[in-house]
Amino acid sequence: AVVSTQSGHYGREVWSEHFDIIQAAFPVPGEFEHLTFSLTYGADLAAAVVSVINKRVINEVYNIAMEKTFTLPHYLLELCIYFGNGESCWADYSATIQSYSLYPSNHMGLMSTEHAKVDLDFQPSSWEDVLRDTVTYYEKARHNHTKERDIVLSKLNENVVPYLRVEKLNEAVLKPAEKVVDITSSRPEVNKIEL
Repeated sequence: AVVSTQSGHYGREVWSEHFDIIQAAFPVPGEFEHLTFSLTYGADLAAAVVSVINKRVINEVYNIAMEKTFTLPHYLLELCIYFGNGESCWADYSATIQSYSLYPSNHMGLMSTEHAKVDLDFQPSSWEDVLRDTVTYYEKARHNHTKERDIVLSKLNENVVPYLRVEKLNEAVLKPAEKVVDITSSRPEVNKIEL
């Protein structure tokens, strides 16, 4: 899964997946509209740690992130497109919600991974693989981590979802899983880590 505030990514994903039910703009305070951020994929981070151990690296610092960077509106659009809601999703840039956990926590822009590429032979996963694996992770987590799911739904319902649509969203998200999805990374070397 994407390494992020867990509730943040999951909240953005639920909004994007169920936009057809919510039909309300995602609140994006103006100061977040143009801030770029990088995402770190958990499997990439694990592979880098294994490489550090295997190469016996000490006293070095590495940035581990995907090559693609986002602004929050661009990221939300990518999620909406993935879930088939295309460009029908929209954001509200007049929002005044401060320190809301649905926002990315990293606004440092593009992180250079060149040092990790040279020393660790690091190759970041593609956005498409990361998105697919992260969505799969949260689909399973939705049914296995109900406390966390309910916290995210509560925040969405309080800050984003129109009152008359709360019940429909809850029904859509809380329906039982039709099948259990086994979670494995698209990076085979991470699935077979032995320390």
